[in-house]
Amino acid sequence: MHDEHLRLTQALIHLFGRWEADHQTQVRLLGLDQIAPRMMRRHEMADLPYPAECMGRVQKLLRLGRTVETMLPHNPDAAQSWMLQPNRMFGGIAPLDLILKRGEEGLDALQNHLDGTSAWT
Repeated sequence: MHDEHLRLTQALIHLFGRWEADHQTQVRLLGLDQIAPRMMRRHEMADLPYPAECMGRVQKLLRLGRTVETMLPHNPDAAQSWMLQPNRMFGGIAPLDLILKRGEEGLDALQNHLDGTSAWT
């Protein structure tokens, strides 16, 4: 289990780096913003276990990162830019901001759009 946790943490650190997500943004993306900031400061990211309710979001974030990188495989900078730039498909909101604004619902809507299933949901 420790190896899996380490693998997920390393993948998230890489993803958050590509998305230029600061600590507070990372906390919000993971849905951990309800944890007292005092508690968060006591832990390094690698030492903080993922609560069960957070694990689904971790998987969704990593899947989204893979989907965007697959969509733009020859240009990692374009994949990064796609997540950070306003997009008219999302009402002029950057995909990353859509997740921050709407939480897991925004994450699901974004993944559905990329999967081509948004018209079906």
